[in-house]
Amino acid sequence: MQNRRWRLSASVAMVMATLVSACSVSSPLEISSTGAGLERGASLKLSRSEDAQSLKGRFEAALAEALTQGAVPLSDQAQFVADISVAQAGASGGVVRGEGEADKSDADQDWISTPRERRTFDRCKAQRLRATLVIYDKVAGTVIYRGSGQATQCEFDQSDLTEFANALVQDATASATP
Repeated sequence: MQNRRWRLSASVAMVMATLVSACSVSSPLEISSTGAGLERGASLKLSRSEDAQSLKGRFEAALAEALTQGAVPLSDQAQFVADISVAQAGASGGVVRGEGEADKSDADQDWISTPRERRTFDRCKAQRLRATLVIYDKVAGTVIYRGSGQATQCEFDQSDLTEFANALVQDATASATP
C-alpha cells in the first residue's frame, strides 16, 4: 500500500512537472511605443540588409510584408524612413537603460529587460527576441514613431519574426490619425 502511494505521488509529480515546464519559459510579446505613428497610405522607405538570411534580413522581409499588408506602400522616394534593429540572445542577460551604473545593485538599475534566471522546470535555455522600429520624417527631421517589443521563449523561428513585424506595424499605424 505504501509503495502504491509513492508511485501515485511520483506519477502526479511527473505530470505536474511536464505541465509546468511546457509554459515556464514563454513570455508573451509586449510592445511599447511613443510618437504619433504613421498614417495608413503614407509611403515608407525601408532599407534592406545585405544578408537576407541574417536575423535582421529575415526580420526586414517580415516587416516589408507586414507594411504592405497594413496599407503602407514601400518607396525609395518616401518622406518617411524606417530604421530597425533586432537581436536575439540568452534571456539570462538583461538590458539597462542608458549606460547603467556599476556601483548600483541589480535591483536599483533602470532595466529595459531584466535578466531571467533559469528555473527548475525550464525545458530549455530561454532566449529573448527584441525588435525596434523607428520611423523618421525626412522633411521635418523628427521621429514620428518609436516602438520596441520583446518576448522570451525556447527558440524563435520565422513565424515569430512575422508576429513581431505585424505587431509593430499595427502599433505604428493604430495611433496615427488619418
